[in-house]
Amino acid sequence: MAQSDFKVGEKARVKSTGIEVIISQISEHGFAVVKFECGYERMLLINQLKPFIHKPAALRARKAA
Repeated sequence: MAQSDFKVGEKARVKSTGIEVIISQISEHGFAVVKFECGYERMLLINQLKPFIHKPAALRARKAA
C-alpha cells in the first residue's frame, strides 16, 4: 500500500502540465481524486502529482530581474 505525503484539501500540481489541483480523495492504492479549477474531477496516480509550493510575488520578481 502506498503512503502519501498529500492530504485531502491540499493543493498540488500535475507534474506533466503544472496545472494546480485540489486533492479531494486519496486511496491506499496510490490514486488520488483531484479537482481542477473548472470543477472537473479526475483520478490520477499520486506519483503524477507534486506538492504545491507558493512563492511570494516579491521572490518571483527578484528572480526575473
